[in-house]
Amino acid sequence: REIPFGNDGDFSRTAFMARTNSDLANDLGNLLSRVTAMTNKYTGGKVPRPGALEKIDEDLAELLDAGRSPLMADLRGFMDELRFSVALERLWEGVHAVNKYVDTTAPWTLHKEGKEERLRTVLNTCAEALRLLALIVSPFVPHAAQRMWEQLGQDGVIVEQTLDRAGAWGQIAPDTQLTKGPPLFPRLDTP
Repeated sequence: REIPFGNDGDFSRTAFMARTNSDLANDLGNLLSRVTAMTNKYTGGKVPRPGALEKIDEDLAELLDAGRSPLMADLRGFMDELRFSVALERLWEGVHAVNKYVDTTAPWTLHKEGKEERLRTVLNTCAEALRLLALIVSPFVPHAAQRMWEQLGQDGVIVEQTLDRAGAWGQIAPDTQLTKGPPLFPRLDTP
């Protein structure tokens, strides 16, 4: 993400470690860990059947659905143009949106307040959002994306999936078993 494809750029170990810890370990890896942990804690690890959707749920679905999302259309265009660093910047807007969704909907508070139907909807939405994030990060981090795919209970090889086939919102089946695994991206210690 630091160096545009085809151009010279400055590489530093410090910048590499900061990007890895910030974007990969904190933003994406921690998101997967939080969602799988909450799903295990509140619904026995199974993706719950959603209840009524609220605007915040619908907005997230629209952001990540390959068929209707400006973000996804932009990603396709940037990838076709070999503008990988720009694609990653745009892609991370989706990662940040899912993290914000988790913080805003606060599943832990919903559980504490006994709002179980809303909790089920939020956890279902989180699992589906992560499924789509795994799909769109797979060209950049294929092995980690495969581990995400498997932790999300999805079959097959992620790099064999296409946005046309797997990019539509709503494909994670209720009762899919999520598994909590080791950190997707262990934090790197500074030298």
